[in-house]
Amino acid sequence: KYTVMIGNQLKGNGKIISIEPHPNNFEILKKNVELNKCENVTLVNSACWNTKSTLKLFGHESHPLLASAVKESKNFITVDSEPLDDILDRFGVKNVDLVKIDVEGAESKVVEGMKRVLETGKEKIIFEAWDSSFVEACRKVLEAYDYRIEQLSTMYWMGTHN
Repeated sequence: KYTVMIGNQLKGNGKIISIEPHPNNFEILKKNVELNKCENVTLVNSACWNTKSTLKLFGHESHPLLASAVKESKNFITVDSEPLDDILDRFGVKNVDLVKIDVEGAESKVVEGMKRVLETGKEKIIFEAWDSSFVEACRKVLEAYDYRIEQLSTMYWMGTHN
């Protein structure tokens, strides 16, 4: 949804890298990008994490499109993971304006994997957080890079450089 919406708004004046680890969701994203002719979008079928590795992606009990690397369930798949810094390097991205994170509880792990991005202090980071413990985990990482956190809505937060 957001990949296509922002891709269409930018109309060639920017690039989007959209990262989706779950193979079924990735295929839906890929078809959506193709149908909407979003030529400024690059898709990555991997999980963002703080290290390059593999991890278990647990399926949600009642919603087949949701998956989490931190909320365990009986069903899971194994996916590749890598830091955002590594993904950006692979595509030669030097400047980032916005990072949107919606990773079902693994937000702090994603933020830990974007140290080089955070050192620039130019980008805004929007992330979802289930509760205060997830917000605090992100705050701990972001404050080390002189970011402040503000609440945007019930579940969404934004980090900006001081």
